Amino acid sequence: MQEGYNKAKNCRGDGMLKKMRAIITEHVRDNENMFQRAGDAMMEKLWDLEREVLQTITKTMQESIQLSLKTDHQSLPDVQTKLDKMKKCVEELKKRRDEKTTSVCAEQPGPSTAQN
Repeated sequence: MQEGYNKAKNCRGDGMLKKMRAIITEHVRDNENMFQRAGDAMMEKLWDLEREVLQTITKTMQESIQLSLKTDHQSLPDVQTKLDKMKKCVEELKKRRDEKTTSVCAEQPGPSTAQN
């Protein structure tokens, strides 16, 4: 969009506002898929964040289990409940991601359905 704004800001004289609108409108039409690309980039970043969160959770749980196993048998905490809860959370995140992916894909208009 910056390119279109830069062109528009150079307009001078009579009909300046009309010329600016025409330049911005033309730029948007010429780059109509820029919003789709921006949305795709945002979704990719969100999926990267989800993967990072899941990796951190997994690593932290593994470290906790390893530390627990290094203690004497009498002081071992019961981590099964927390482990089961974490597994449920991971599965829920995966399920939501799959639902969002399906939902996002279904909502995107194809070239034949785009309005001019």
